[in-house]
Amino acid sequence: MQHGFFHPDLGYWQTKSEPTTAQIENYPKGYQEVPLKPGPAHFWNGQAWEVDSSEAASQKRRTSRLTRTEFALRAASQGWISEIEAEDWAAGAGMPQFVADTIETGVPPDERLAVRIAVRTQTHIGRMDRLVPLLMEARGVTDESMDAVFDIVHNV
Repeated sequence: MQHGFFHPDLGYWQTKSEPTTAQIENYPKGYQEVPLKPGPAHFWNGQAWEVDSSEAASQKRRTSRLTRTEFALRAASQGWISEIEAEDWAAGAGMPQFVADTIETGVPPDERLAVRIAVRTQTHIGRMDRLVPLLMEARGVTDESMDAVFDIVHNV
């Protein structure tokens, strides 16, 4: 039997079967068991599932984050970067060339080093991080497409 869980920092996850006591002991502090998520347009409000409203979607855009690894995987699946670039970026061993080019052309010179270091070392990438709109412009990505990459679903 499937079970749903939610953590304020990690979000929702679902198990395919009853978790063992040992598994539950390894869950992060602050998790709670919740009803199964009804659909992709729903979010947990702390007490129940709700359908995203326009304001909720805007809030989700402001708070949505992906790990660098997940963002690299999704960027590669969209064709924005190569698989090799995704591997290097996820490992913190480099950054895709178009990201480096975007930093060179879209970030003031006195801030470029800090941004390059952040791109290589930050563990999470936020939907509204400063570099994301520049990357979107460089690749011709719409807000709706980037929202989908970050699993932001708009009103149904």
